[in-house]
Amino acid sequence: MTLSKFLTYWSLLFAILTIWGFSVLVALMDAKDELRARFKRPLTGR
Repeated sequence: MTLSKFLTYWSLLFAILTIWGFSVLVALMDAKDELRARFKRPLTGR
């Protein structure tokens, strides 16, 4: 019973961390593209 609860909570934690990590990765990629576009515009405007 204790091992079963431990495995259940461990798998839930793993799933939550995986989803959180994926969302952070997507947000960083989006922010990187936004910053690149923001710094590229003034250089092309000159």
